[in-house]
Amino acid sequence: MRSRAEQWELSRSEIQLTTKLGEGDGGVIYHAHWRGLDVVAKMLKTETDRPSDLDCAVAKADLINEISVLSRLRHPNLVMFLGACTVSEPLIIINEHLSGGNLEDYLISKRKSASKPWQPPPKQVFQWCMELSRALCFLHNCNPVIIHRDLKPANLLLNEDGHLKVGDFGLSKVKDIQKVAGTYRMTGKTGTLSFFTHMHTHTHTHMEARIVDGQEGMPVFGNSGNTLVKHLGHSCKTSSIYIFPM
Repeated sequence: MRSRAEQWELSRSEIQLTTKLGEGDGGVIYHAHWRGLDVVAKMLKTETDRPSDLDCAVAKADLINEISVLSRLRHPNLVMFLGACTVSEPLIIINEHLSGGNLEDYLISKRKSASKPWQPPPKQVFQWCMELSRALCFLHNCNPVIIHRDLKPANLLLNEDGHLKVGDFGLSKVKDIQKVAGTYRMTGKTGTLSFFTHMHTHTHTHMEARIVDGQEGMPVFGNSGNTLVKHLGHSCKTSSIYIFPM
């Protein structure tokens, strides 16, 4: 198996699950300890834990896909893959632990604790946008191209210094880009419905503005937004940014 050949297959006995951080349709996420490190363990749900309408094979395929993609990638703005348990059930993927949590929870907590309407400072917003752009430029320039397909605030994680990393590659696609009848084609399950419009823009700027804002209809920068768009346009000027019809 590739996991053994590349030496990222882990022993289950080395992983100690602690706090449950959350769960999705097919998996449960735990804070865990592994070889003296704080890590995040994503574990495939057992059949008894799954909703009746969820296809077991789909959930397993999503996690295997995430392992396959992440195990080949290294970039400062992508969550670091540390290993996985694939030899027996349930499947477990181990990633680095980012103490800042995800961007969605961060924005919600800030707004709840603020005594007046709160927005992140422009300098912080610009940093997040640049880090997200670098991650997407890296993925879109891999050979073959990697398309995330589920970018949303809950899948953008923050470290203790507030720097952003992209995570959750369960729905990503490794794609040889081919142009068919003037458009780029993509099939299969795509990510979260409410973020489709922001994911499929010609540049990343619309989606990024939505991500750092965290609310519908609330501008991030006001009139200064055009300056951010110009900066982001230059940050990835050598990269190919792909759009895919729904």
